[in-house]
Amino acid sequence: MYSPPALKPQPLATHPLLAPLPRLAGFGPASLTALAQSAGPRLIDVLLHLPTALQQRPAPTLLAEASSTGQSTISGKVVDARWQRAYGAGRRRPSQVMLEDANGAPLQLVFFQIKPWQQELFTLGAAVVVSGKITHQTGYAQMVHPEVWPADRSDSATTPQLQYRLSPGCHPAQFKRMLAYALSLLPQLPEWLPAALHPTGTTWPDFRAAIQQLHQPHGGSGALTPTSPARQRLAFDELLAQQVALLLARRQLQTTPAPRLAGTALLKKFLAHLPFTLTADQMTALKTIQADLAS
Repeated sequence: MYSPPALKPQPLATHPLLAPLPRLAGFGPASLTALAQSAGPRLIDVLLHLPTALQQRPAPTLLAEASSTGQSTISGKVVDARWQRAYGAGRRRPSQVMLEDANGAPLQLVFFQIKPWQQELFTLGAAVVVSGKITHQTGYAQMVHPEVWPADRSDSATTPQLQYRLSPGCHPAQFKRMLAYALSLLPQLPEWLPAALHPTGTTWPDFRAAIQQLHQPHGGSGALTPTSPARQRLAFDELLAQQVALLLARRQLQTTPAPRLAGTALLKKFLAHLPFTLTADQMTALKTIQADLAS
């Protein structure tokens, strides 16, 4: 008979994956709240928030040929940059960068929070590649918080990217940063499923490998399909965890006796306030219930 490997008991709070989301650099209370609303309040919830699709970014194009509804990738030259600055009581203007494509068409980039490494990319005259959704505001084509690469790394702009369901206010880049941190903490756990539970002719990956295959797929989106071994493994683990939880709850009920409820003072008071008298059969049933509660 299969015996699961013995695991050393560990308090939940001591494992970083089971602790609340950490406040990494660049994460404020609002961004952590949005992330918790999208995936859950712990790092393990981020790991179990699985991608829904693998999207191919479009190849770099001219602004005039860009998509008006979906994602676009544009190559351009930086012609102006205005960095975030304070105004009024605790308010800040967003950073704005103006690009021109090969035909001189302007594209305005807007960043409400811009990182130092991003500012270094936007020196005047620098060639960059940006990818995001184009809207038309204030007379310009505009991208808000686009992904950015230097022109000599334009091949990275066409690398397929995973899509996740995220709530408003949770930026994909921030989710992926937290996900990368959670993946770095994921340990190699002892296998808890015997081979006999694997489907005939299929070997499921272990828990760690399944998580990695889904968040870091290689060779296309096959790992994301419901019938992929990685998906099936995590689905089976979830079902197994539910069944184990039910068995533990049942065992707890069976091994923990119910408190004895003896005494008749309240019952006599209740019966005295009834506007009728119980029949003989009702009294017999009542005495049976009393005996059961007192045993």
